[in-house]
Amino acid sequence: GDHVPVVPESPSVPDWFADLDGRIRATIEVGPEAAWIVETYPCEIVEERPDGTVVARIVATSEHWLGRLLLRGRGAVRVTDPADMADLDARTARQVLDRYRTTSGN
Repeated sequence: GDHVPVVPESPSVPDWFADLDGRIRATIEVGPEAAWIVETYPCEIVEERPDGTVVARIVATSEHWLGRLLLRGRGAVRVTDPADMADLDARTARQVLDRYRTTSGN
């Protein structure tokens, strides 16, 4: 009774959208200098602005993963939605620094 129907791959629904349990959907604003994020990770482009900023919806595996991504964007990436993640980069930076201090033994 474990028969799983085979769903033909449809280009309109990316497979990473299909299984979103425990995932976080976020809307991010990506500056031109962090455009590699939009090119590297699966996301849905919402808007491309004349100045090169891209608004995109991204699916994150966890809040911490998304936070690390923001840190790697070095200030060129902002979470605009959900609003409670607007300070996620600052929170993640603190966690990473705390962990670094703990393990470096200073």
